[in-house]
Amino acid sequence: MSSLHSVSWYGLTHLFGRLPYWVILMGIGTYTFVVTLVSTQMTTATPWLLAGCIATPPFWLIYRGEAADGVQVDPLMIASAAFVGWCGITLLWSPAGGEAWASWMRMCLYLAATLVTCAAMHRIDHGARRVIGWAFVAALGVAIVAAVVDGGWNLAVRRFLMSYFGGARSDLGAVVENGWVVHLSTFETNKSISVLFSLLWPGLLIAAALTQHHAWRLIVAAAAIVFAIATVLSDNETVKLALVVSVLAYVVVLWRPAVTAWLLGTGWIACTLGMLPLVLLLSTMRAQDATAIQDSGRHRLVIWNFVSNEVLKHPVAGSGLASTRQPRETDASRAIVDLGPKGKGWVAGTAIQPHNNFLQVWNELGGIGAVLLCLAGLALVRDIAAVRASIRPYYAAAFAGAAILACLQWTINSSWYIAAYALTALFLRFGAVLMEAAEGSEDQRPPTVV
Repeated sequence: MSSLHSVSWYGLTHLFGRLPYWVILMGIGTYTFVVTLVSTQMTTATPWLLAGCIATPPFWLIYRGEAADGVQVDPLMIASAAFVGWCGITLLWSPAGGEAWASWMRMCLYLAATLVTCAAMHRIDHGARRVIGWAFVAALGVAIVAAVVDGGWNLAVRRFLMSYFGGARSDLGAVVENGWVVHLSTFETNKSISVLFSLLWPGLLIAAALTQHHAWRLIVAAAAIVFAIATVLSDNETVKLALVVSVLAYVVVLWRPAVTAWLLGTGWIACTLGMLPLVLLLSTMRAQDATAIQDSGRHRLVIWNFVSNEVLKHPVAGSGLASTRQPRETDASRAIVDLGPKGKGWVAGTAIQPHNNFLQVWNELGGIGAVLLCLAGLALVRDIAAVRASIRPYYAAAFAGAAILACLQWTINSSWYIAAYALTALFLRFGAVLMEAAEGSEDQRPPTVV
């Protein structure tokens, strides 16, 4: 590390160095609070929160005129680069054209920025860490309360915000009367609760690092309980399942830290390599006809059945990045409707979402992509199993919850969705740095994600 002001940063150090320290802290804290809160209400803002996270470590290097550390290359970085590299190769035969290229470039940017930023997280000023941490936790607290109000009072908070600031979409079921939004579809709120859940475990880790007093920790525990209530009140069944699984992972790893690698590794292999055989088995069993399964779950099974059959047409190399939804307007087979025993019409194609990221990887990137994704995840599991005991349960819970979301929600080509995963990693690493400092043994090794 160089001495203070030994790096010119093209004159930026001289410019920003004149700003009072308290002004810097106030600006960073305000940005963190506002953008975190907005991101939990409007998922399109998640890339802005990600941009702020990425910009913070370089800003402190510029402010103090210090040189950046070298990034340590490890198995996780190598495996991640191999996966993204294969995504780039599949562009050669992807029918998605510009959409595929945009998706790949976004993936490269998010991954590289996340890994490098995590490695530089320890360079953020200690005072700034606490300000950012408190602002982040406060924003999550407000968002959790808003989620409870929305769940119990017909999306009152969101209807109020959209009535004054706009954004209500009639094509998604919004009803506006005399300038006031009187009804909203749960589509957008389901996305919001997913983002909020993605930030939950990082938020709990940050709060645990900041609140060493038992009274504060009781407040944090209460906030977690309130989030559970908000989840129960929401219509997002996937987040409910993810919350249960993540809590179980937290308890198991807290109780038996030695099983971390086995627990997470086995689950990850099942999700990546076992997903296609499982979906084909469910298709053979006609699981979508089971009336005991919720309608949204049965619709997912219909979609998965279609996608799994598409995978069999190109099982090794896949159909190319971002191709899952691309042919839906021209491929007549995607208009097939499975009425089911209740007579409910379900489109068998993927015009909505594939709703299974692992199956989407199989379809777009083939078996090669699934294996590379599996290896990248196992490298991450290896790193999680190596972190200190006080941090490991939070990482394990976030990893397990993210895997459940990936099994049942959205698409890997959505900017807000990938940004939410990146934010989970960034704020987990931020919480780990805070915890290391609180325990008086901050790790000076330049890490990657953990």
